[in-house]
This record gives sequence, structure tokens and C-alpha cells, in this order.
Amino acid sequence: SPAYHAECRTPASTVQFIQHVQEVAGLPVGIKFCVGDPREVLTLLEEMKAQGIFPDYIAVDGGEGGTGAAPKPYLDGFGMPLLPALRAVQHLLVELDVREKVKVFAAGTLINAAKWVHAMSLGADAIYTARGFMLALGCIQALQCSSNTCPVGITTHDPVLQHGLDVTDKAQRVKNYVDGVTHDFEDLVCSIGVTSTRQLSPANLYIPSASINAGEVGA
Repeated sequence: SPAYHAECRTPASTVQFIQHVQEVAGLPVGIKFCVGDPREVLTLLEEMKAQGIFPDYIAVDGGEGGTGAAPKPYLDGFGMPLLPALRAVQHLLVELDVREKVKVFAAGTLINAAKWVHAMSLGADAIYTARGFMLALGCIQALQCSSNTCPVGITTHDPVLQHGLDVTDKAQRVKNYVDGVTHDFEDLVCSIGVTSTRQLSPANLYIPSASINAGEVGA
């Protein structure tokens, strides 16, 4: 990806480009970012509200996500972790009274059902995830995604290396992962006592800064 897009030099031009893509595509259009500074997100949301233009969804990715093709210093040191970033975006949308204008997706190593519950409790309408599927497919996180030398045959066009990906075997492994994590997610949601993910909220989570002090609890 380029460091920046020519159409997105300012918040105003970025919002206008969102509308342009929506008009051309005729399909749901979203934007995706990893939060670096919530104030920058606020500026962008304020511009959306001023112009009356919103993407169909905002995808919030955590700094712990990303791809093996990214430089390691960026993987290790840039971007807010998903959960505080998601909480910040949700708060800003509510404060600006535009939460109903846009859906919120979340990603960032959401590999198991508990993490799905965490993300949805903090405001995500849906989650999207790749890591669990990739590991089920046989990814060993060799960080060679962009080099065409993936040793297990997933991210390569080299016909020799591609033989490492046994489709019949790995398809069943991916199915097992999907069945297992979906079952766990349904169990967790039922255990919380809600009948829909829309009923999940921060009240379902332990958030230290929002928790009562031990001294306030009776014996």
C-alpha cells in the first residue's frame, strides 16, 4: 500500500473520496485504520458530520494485527491495541451523535471466541479475522508473505512451494476451526445471559479503570 493516497490529503478530501467511491461502486464502502491518535479520528469524524457523508462501515484494526509483509518495527511499535482503540472510536461516535450512521467492524488477533465477545462488548457490530484461519491452514508465521518464499505454500506462486499446501487436508482443518470457535462463541454469549450480540456491552467486561475499589465491597 502507498504511504498515502493522492485523494486523501486532508480530512475534507478524504470524506469526499469516500462518497465518490460509494457512488461509483454502488456497494457498501468502508474505511479501515489502526488508531494512532484518537484526536485524528475525532477530526475525521467531525468532517464526516459536517459534510453529512459517512462510510457504510469503519473497520478498526489493532496494532497487534497486521501482516507478515509489514516491517517489524511497525508491527512492534506502532498503533493502539484493538480494545482501547475500539473503545475510543465507539466513544467518539456516540459523543458526536453519529453512531447510528455507520457500522463498526473490529480486527486484531481475534483468534478465539472470548476475544470476539470482548470486541462486540466494546461496540463492534461485527468482527473480521484472518489469523485463526491462517494458522488452521498451516501458517507458521515465517514473515515471508511478500517474498514469494512462504515455506508452507500459502502466500506464494512458486509451484514447488505450493505443493506444501494440501487443500483436502487443510480444508478440513479450517472447517474444524470454524466449527469450534463458533460453538465456543455461542456458549459464551449464552453464559452471559443475552440472546443477541447487540445486547453485549462494556458491563460484561472487567475494565480496571471503571471497576469499583476493593474497599467499597462489603464483607
